[in-house]
Amino acid sequence: GWALGRSGDDSGSARTVDAATSVSTATTVAVTVLPGEPVPAAETSRPAIPPTTSRTWRTTTTSTVPPVWEESTVAIDPRLAGTTDRIVAVTDDADLLEVDLATGVLRTVAVPRWSDVPNPLPPIAGAGFVAVTFDNGAAPDVFVGDDPTPTRQSTADPWVTYWDTASGTLWTMQYEDSVGRPTQMRETTFDGTATGRTIDLAGMWPSGLFDPRGGIVVGDGTIGTYRVWADGSERLPDGRIVALGLSHVLVYRCGDTLGDCAIDVVDRAAGEARRVPIDDRSAVDRLLNGWWGGPMAGATVTSDGRSALVAMHNGRGVNEVAVLDVVTGRIAELSVPDPRIRPESYAPSASWSTDERFAFVVDDGAVTAYDRESGELFPVSSQLPSVRSLTVRLQL
Repeated sequence: GWALGRSGDDSGSARTVDAATSVSTATTVAVTVLPGEPVPAAETSRPAIPPTTSRTWRTTTTSTVPPVWEESTVAIDPRLAGTTDRIVAVTDDADLLEVDLATGVLRTVAVPRWSDVPNPLPPIAGAGFVAVTFDNGAAPDVFVGDDPTPTRQSTADPWVTYWDTASGTLWTMQYEDSVGRPTQMRETTFDGTATGRTIDLAGMWPSGLFDPRGGIVVGDGTIGTYRVWADGSERLPDGRIVALGLSHVLVYRCGDTLGDCAIDVVDRAAGEARRVPIDDRSAVDRLLNGWWGGPMAGATVTSDGRSALVAMHNGRGVNEVAVLDVVTGRIAELSVPDPRIRPESYAPSASWSTDERFAFVVDDGAVTAYDRESGELFPVSSQLPSVRSLTVRLQL
């Protein structure tokens, strides 16, 4: 989205793992605990096993060999047994990667021209396509079906393009230069063919969010935030959106007195709101400054309304991924950004698994899973290459 970089008791069943096959972990991740509460017994921990592929850059781009998918099998951490998601990622070596967590099948394809663009934004992966954009504003590359050669989507500006993963189309913003205002979003197929569907923006800028219920989020916490789609619009809860889900929205808003500001979770059906008990004011401020637009947005709040993927601004000017427990206010910080990435370019990537038990993130190049039941943080596989960004492919 255009705003990229400009912002900010669980029902899942427990699983048991044989200790002989469990991956060892070390180094505790910081968790915010309310005063008087005990520290959780299952502390989040960082993986002691790094990816087996070193972080190197591919420097040669002059290959005449047609691209092909290369296939192998990797060992998936047994704690992910039963998970059927497929993770799509861009590697440090400028490859597109997809790993099936149910079978361990790993597929990669080299894209030589990506080697000159080191900071890919999180990919967008639908049932029949993968789109990859970069921080230099170049037109997105789109893989359709099983074709290993991407097509450059020249009609799409990556900063004002929204990908509809369910329909396999994209929305691009139309702009009226004479009055300096956006007018509408137009839907097209990947080859640039207009579908005839449009969304009226009424002069309001897209916020960078694509609502998981469908439609684009426009406006801000000052004039109001709205979900708009081809057939209508609706006002979202007042306040600045921090995270958005199918059933709940997290917003930052203030009361009648100075300093009476906090994060509220709002039920989208009933409109009822309750305060998220975060006592650490600095943590709230870091949430406010976090990046919240683009592909990581959408269903960042789980359907039970208990957990939310959020971005937190750190001292280096980079946004890190964290999981906020909406009931207790505890914050588990999950990702460590690569220090080589320019702060203004870094876009955190994270996605919930389909069953919403695991959050998948990039942690210092490792494809990492966070189990919100146990609080464990561990590498998906020690045999995966180092990656820059990831997403979970939409399953229809």
